[in-house]
Amino acid sequence: MLDILLSAPAFWLLAAVVFGVIESLTMGLVTIWFAGGALVALVASILNVSVPIQIVIFLAVSVVLMVGTRKIFIEKLRTGQEKTNVEALIGRIGTAKTDVDNMSAGIVNLSGQEWSALCGTEEKIAAGEKVKVERIEGVKLIVAPVEEYGEKMFGKIVLVILVVIVIALIATNIRIVPQARAYVIERLGAYNGTWQVGLHFKIPLIDKVARKVSLKEKVIDFPPQPVITKDNVTMEIDTVVYFQITDPKLYTYGVESPMDAIENLTATTLRNIIGELELDESLTSREHINTKIRLVLDEATDPWGIKINRVEVKNITPPKDIQMAMEKQMRAERERREAILKAEGEKKSAVLIAEGNKEAVILEAEANKASTILEAEAKREAAIREAEGQAEAIRMVQQATADGIRMLVESNPNKEIIALKSLDSFEKAADGQATKIIIPSEISGLAGLATSLKELIKED
Repeated sequence: MLDILLSAPAFWLLAAVVFGVIESLTMGLVTIWFAGGALVALVASILNVSVPIQIVIFLAVSVVLMVGTRKIFIEKLRTGQEKTNVEALIGRIGTAKTDVDNMSAGIVNLSGQEWSALCGTEEKIAAGEKVKVERIEGVKLIVAPVEEYGEKMFGKIVLVILVVIVIALIATNIRIVPQARAYVIERLGAYNGTWQVGLHFKIPLIDKVARKVSLKEKVIDFPPQPVITKDNVTMEIDTVVYFQITDPKLYTYGVESPMDAIENLTATTLRNIIGELELDESLTSREHINTKIRLVLDEATDPWGIKINRVEVKNITPPKDIQMAMEKQMRAERERREAILKAEGEKKSAVLIAEGNKEAVILEAEANKASTILEAEAKREAAIREAEGQAEAIRMVQQATADGIRMLVESNPNKEIIALKSLDSFEKAADGQATKIIIPSEISGLAGLATSLKELIKED
C-alpha cells in the first residue's frame, strides 16, 4: 500500500484532489491552475513518462491555464473591488434577532448592524440562530440557517471525495504491459486471462494481477553438484541453464517454484548421465552431456510453460588426488612425447645426412660420367675431323695427280719427257730408307742418255 501511495500516479492524483478542494472552498481561481496541471501530469505518469517530464508538463499546463483564465481572474478582482457595502454582506454570517421565515421579515444582526431579512428556505429560523446571507433582494437580505449551509458543504465535500475515489480507482486499475512482459489475471480467485503488451483495465476489487511474467531469455547458474562416475570417482559439476517462458499461464500454475524445480531436475539428470560415464569420458564429453541434459529438461519443463534453449557444463572439478594423478600422467605423457620427438628428430637427422651423402656420391658419379662422355665425344669428334682432313688431303693430292696426268695426256708427251719424269720419280724413291733399290732397265738406259746429254752440253 505504501508503494502505491508513493508512486507518481498516486502523488499527482492526491495533488489534484488537494488543489481542487482548496479551490472549491475559496473559489479564488488560483489553485484550479495547479489542479489542472496535476491531472495532466497524472495522465503522463500513467503512460510511463519519466518523472522530470511529468514535472515539466505540470508546470507548463499550470502556466497555460493561468494565461487562459487571466481575464476571468482580473474581472473577478475588479468586480470584488466594485462591490457596494450591501453586496459585501453576501456570504457573511450573523445572528437572528427575531424569528425569520420566508413570508414575514425578521431582524438579523450583522457585525453590530441590524438588517431586515427573509429566510431563503421554507423552514423558520428562530431567534438566536446563526444565519448566512445568501443574496440581496431589494433592501432585504435572503438568509439561510448556518446548519443547512454546513450540510450543503458536507454534501459537496462527500461528492468530491467520491469523485476522487472513483478517479483513484480508475487510475490505479489502468495497467500498461511493457514489451517482453505478460500479466496473468485472476478474477475472483480464478484464472481469467493473460495480458500481452499494451494498455489494459482491471476491474477494481474483482480482478487481480496474479503474476507478472518476463518473456525474455533467462540464465540460471546453479551451484556445483556432487556426482559419481561409472568408475566410482566423485567430482563436482556446475551447470548453466538458458531458458525462456513460453506460456505464462502454465508457468504460474504449473509448478510451485519453477527455479527450484529446474535446479533439482538438473541435478538428478546430471547424476544419471555422469553415472553412465567413466572419468575420462566425462571430462571429454561435454557436448554429449549438454545435449542430453537439455533434451531431458526440455521435455520435463514443457508442462510448466518453460522452454530450455541451452544447457552448458561450466566446470568439472575432480578430487585433488585425481587431479594430482592426472597431472603426473600428463607430465609423463609429455616426457614420453618429448623423448619420441627427440628420437624421431635424431632419426630424421641421420636419414637426411645419409641421403645427402648418397645424393653427393650420385651427383659426383653422374658428373664423372658426363665428363667421360663429353671427353669421348670430343675425341671422337677430333678423330672424325682429323680423318675428314686426311681424306680431304688425299682427295686433293689425288685430284692434283689426276689433274697432272690429264694435263700430261692433253700435252701428248714423247718418250724422252716420260723418261725424264721417271727419273724424277726414281729420285724421290731413292731418298727413302730402303737399303736395296731395284732400277728398271729403262732407267739405266735413260741414265746413259742423260750422261750423253751432259757431255754434249759441256762440249758446247
